Amino acid sequence: TLSKTLEKLDAFAFEDCPSLTAFTADPKNQSFATDRYGCLYNKDMTFLYLYPAGNPQSTYVIPDSVGAISSNAFSLNPCSNLLHLGLPAGMTEVRFDQLSGILELESIAIPVSVTSIETTSSSQNNNLTYVFYAGTKEQYDQIDVWHTLQFEADHTPWTEKEPDTLKAVIHYNATWHTPDAPIRENEVDATTDHGGSYDEVVCCTVCGKELSRTAKTTDPLPQPDNGGNDHGDSSFLDTIRDFFQKILDFFKNLFNRMR
Repeated sequence: TLSKTLEKLDAFAFEDCPSLTAFTADPKNQSFATDRYGCLYNKDMTFLYLYPAGNPQSTYVIPDSVGAISSNAFSLNPCSNLLHLGLPAGMTEVRFDQLSGILELESIAIPVSVTSIETTSSSQNNNLTYVFYAGTKEQYDQIDVWHTLQFEADHTPWTEKEPDTLKAVIHYNATWHTPDAPIRENEVDATTDHGGSYDEVVCCTVCGKELSRTAKTTDPLPQPDNGGNDHGDSSFLDTIRDFFQKILDFFKNLFNRMR
């Protein structure tokens, strides 16, 4: 908990705190604020200081009020539970070195305002599989995507940039997967004695990723109509009985005519 009198925070104050699940700022604090997920911001929620690395949720969408992100926001400690990140609508630059602590980052939502994406060898976002871009393919193609190379000679570091591409499936005009119509899998037919079952599966129309799987059941089939009799074979017995009765009546009539 950040007290109401705290005005400044060292950039590495919470280093080596991977289990921290949430920040809480005193409502009377004039410098810091926190959202309902426990993320730490400046007072007017325009700058993201830190994401609590131990937060158990798998998805986080940064509020659109945010215009900048601290270089340590997601890189100070490994955010091991975070899989999907949504960036704010006004952001113009995506730097993957700022996201290097999201080791299992699977997908990221990028607003149409972004004009530059920078990747580095040390970003370590090797699991990035899906990119959701709010604009069209033509707009995305206008974004400068760069890979930053880091060098050092005579103890003097410098960087060079070369064109790069994000090795992920790009979903255009999207902020998340686009669900397809549900399909059935693992279907077991119902019988008169037992109900059936199946898995209702919804996948993305763009990449085919399974979005949900729900176990469903069906009612047993109706019992056959036995004419109101309780025994399943009563109709068959009635037929046999009628057959022999007709034979008996035939011989009775024949016997009477012969008398």
